[in-house]
Amino acid sequence: MFVDTFIKRPILASVCSLVIVLAGALAIPRMPIAWYPEVTPPTVSVLAVYTGANAETVETAVTTPLEQAINGVQGMRYMSSSSTNSGVSTITITFDLTRDPDIAAVDVQNRVNQALGRLPGEVRHVLPDLVRQGVRVDVAVTDPPRAGFHPKALGALIALAPARVVYVSCNPATLARDLGDLVRGGYRVEWVQPVDMFPQTSHIEAVARLRRAE
Repeated sequence: MFVDTFIKRPILASVCSLVIVLAGALAIPRMPIAWYPEVTPPTVSVLAVYTGANAETVETAVTTPLEQAINGVQGMRYMSSSSTNSGVSTITITFDLTRDPDIAAVDVQNRVNQALGRLPGEVRHVLPDLVRQGVRVDVAVTDPPRAGFHPKALGALIALAPARVVYVSCNPATLARDLGDLVRGGYRVEWVQPVDMFPQTSHIEAVARLRRAE
């Protein structure tokens, strides 16, 4: 039998094994990154600032309501959070390996929007602070109002320069306008597709994904 050949000829078996190992070692540098298996589960982070609050207040007023809203989002494996005495709440959600990170980010954004009414009015968006601090962002999920981005907010997003932007919109006119501004700001549109995020309503959301041009 075929197996018996290698059992009776250990030198031949060793040579064949060495050839296979060398072929694999030569192929690895030439393998496209897209072919590599996913080994790190996708994560989505939510950051909020409650100015002047201590860690206990941040935990009670910001972190806990957000965790309650996010918990159970599709594909979630586990969630971790921290609340600091500087008023910063950070929540990191880890998803299954098979979960698309951009769709996961949109799902988390929708859950966060549901909790906004329960947060103190002093909780503010931190985009300008992130720009000033030079924070690097992989994916930014945006869900502006029907009127679209305010020019200053859009400018801050472009200055933040995330590698990818996921834009959620229910207004085709402002979607087209803001995508045009993002393209002029150094991004290219990868795809735009309709998504029925709220089946109980009659309108359909549109989701666009953009990538920073190299």
